Amino acid sequence: MEIASMQNITKSFGLTRALDSVTITVNKGEVLSLLGENGAGKTTLMNILCGLYRKDGGTILLKGNEVEFSSPQESIAARIGMIHQSFTLVSEFTALENVLLGLSNTPSLINKKKITEEVSVTSRRFQLGLERKLDTPVYKLSVGEQQKVEILKCLVKNPELIILDEPDRLLTEGERQDFFNWLEQLTNQGHTIVLITHNVNTAIMVSTRIAVLEKGKLKATIQAKETSRDELIALMFAEFSPSIHKQGRTQTSGRLLDVTSLKVRDDMGFESVSDVSLHVDQEEIVGIAGIEGNGQSEIAEAVMNLRKKVAGSIKFNGEEISSYPTKQIQKMGITLFGSKNMLIQPLSVKINSVLDSPEDSAFSTHGNLNWQTIAQHARRIVDKYDVRCSGIDAPASALSGGNKQKLVMGRKLEQTPKLLLVVNATKDLDLKSTEYLYGMLLEYRKKGGTVLFISVDLDAIIDISDRVYVINRGKIVGEFSDLTSETKQSIGKLMAEVS
Repeated sequence: MEIASMQNITKSFGLTRALDSVTITVNKGEVLSLLGENGAGKTTLMNILCGLYRKDGGTILLKGNEVEFSSPQESIAARIGMIHQSFTLVSEFTALENVLLGLSNTPSLINKKKITEEVSVTSRRFQLGLERKLDTPVYKLSVGEQQKVEILKCLVKNPELIILDEPDRLLTEGERQDFFNWLEQLTNQGHTIVLITHNVNTAIMVSTRIAVLEKGKLKATIQAKETSRDELIALMFAEFSPSIHKQGRTQTSGRLLDVTSLKVRDDMGFESVSDVSLHVDQEEIVGIAGIEGNGQSEIAEAVMNLRKKVAGSIKFNGEEISSYPTKQIQKMGITLFGSKNMLIQPLSVKINSVLDSPEDSAFSTHGNLNWQTIAQHARRIVDKYDVRCSGIDAPASALSGGNKQKLVMGRKLEQTPKLLLVVNATKDLDLKSTEYLYGMLLEYRKKGGTVLFISVDLDAIIDISDRVYVINRGKIVGEFSDLTSETKQSIGKLMAEVS
């Protein structure tokens, strides 16, 4: 029996087509996996089904009836629940209090004994094991237990269709096996599951059917018992065709960055980087490929000392820098270029052009800003890096996404850094802006610059990098220097946890 159908769904964000006429069906009692790398459109598709996004085109049917959800509350009322990849828990609240926060009909006066028993019944029914931990603050729970609180928040609303977004991403091997057993219990009790995942092993192990998405398009829907790892990998990672023609790099002049046995924890206290060692030579672009959330961003933050390391060494030009303040690291010639929070939106293009170095002697004297020099600097960036704006006094908020990133990139490159850390800097940009920024990176390397390049776009990593490390669950699992179309699937296998 068909429980839900999404027919010819399209969705764009600006000029970026996130979903291109995608059609899937979900049958009652099955586990349907949506498989694909970052940016394939998996979560966007389910956010539309849950009322978080509005589709641009297409039809949604629920048990044969056409529906159009304008809010998550409407999808919840239709017995659809979604457990998101990022936890939405209040760490200081207890597990029970977090469950109550997720309910829309919580009475103003709560009978704690009664509500505790009701939530405990749900926990026991689905064998979550939280009955004795409902009064425990969330920050004292393990990552696996915190995820179970998120699951419990969903289950108390009695959903018929449950959507899980990368649910096993942070779990230990033991917790993963418990989770797989729990999925089987859910379907045995009549629930239907849509599992968003990049993990080929997980998809084959737990699914009834697997729908593979690649760059916003549905490539195939296959019975899990009738497919193989190699077939799924080939569908996930289509043939690589370079869009930018990089020149081979000249002979490097020595080691610039050396990371040894690095361990770092994420915001939840989970060891997101586990014993990572890598190096970057001068005049080299080194890519780190991996599904988003596998520790690559934390490596860049640790290099800048924006995130404290737990163990290991970070050397720049042979000097240990892991204990240095971020400002000192910047003065040594390392700068970070990320996807967001690099501009102060209400302030002008002119002011944003010097945010990294307002105390520079060229821009200020004895604490007094030199507005004429700052204006000249801003105009140079606008002209040199093709920042489309009405003028340097326009607020940064008035710029398009691509022009905002051009402004930030120009600001970074005008400092002539020795090492540029690029972290998902083209995320959500259109193709033209993306390729322009990649061209700027290649030009920077051609003039002697060095880049550690982190991106969720595997094509881009292969396109502009001289070498590529592959990271999976916080560990380096491969290194490639011969980057060809055949390399893409080899990297994809390592990213998707296929041995």
